[in-house]
Amino acid sequence: AAPGTTAGATDALGTTAGETAALGTTAGATDALGTSAATPTPAENSTTTPAEKIPQVVSFSPARVYADGGHTVTIYVTDFPDVQAASEVSADATAADKTELSFAVVSVAKSAAGVTTVVLTTTAGAAGKANVVIYTSAMKTRPSIILDLVAVPAGAPNVTLFAPSIGECRAGSPVTVSMRLDSFRELTDTSHLRVTFGGNS
Repeated sequence: AAPGTTAGATDALGTTAGETAALGTTAGATDALGTSAATPTPAENSTTTPAEKIPQVVSFSPARVYADGGHTVTIYVTDFPDVQAASEVSADATAADKTELSFAVVSVAKSAAGVTTVVLTTTAGAAGKANVVIYTSAMKTRPSIILDLVAVPAGAPNVTLFAPSIGECRAGSPVTVSMRLDSFRELTDTSHLRVTFGGNS
């Protein structure tokens, strides 16, 4: 040690050894610019990302439409990405004969509960089960449904059964008549059906 100094107490610059660095900054506390040296946190070093939410089809309606195209199908999906317009969503289908179809997306809306309603219009395709997929360009997982495309009846409807052919008719009393027809188009509900009896509806 230099004469007049306590060995192991101070260095040649007069600073206490082990307490301060040669530049007068506290070792391990600040860097040469006088700013605190940051220690990376686990979050800054992490390369993992949150798990992607997988869209799930809640329901869709109707499950059966005619294969001639132009029919509306509504699909309800959870965890579907937010979109600004229907043009951001695509709807593709593989028909029963493996032909690829493209359905038009009419509208997309998300409810406060997070359920997205996708309304699309079908195009003509082969009769049978069609696998329909809806997606955006950014989606990795694409929800799908199985839509039944029904063959359009050929020819005019033909009555094959009418019963009873004779019945008692009283004013105010209901009369039940059963009919069976060939080549009659399916109806989604009876609101589209009109029946006349003796010229009266």
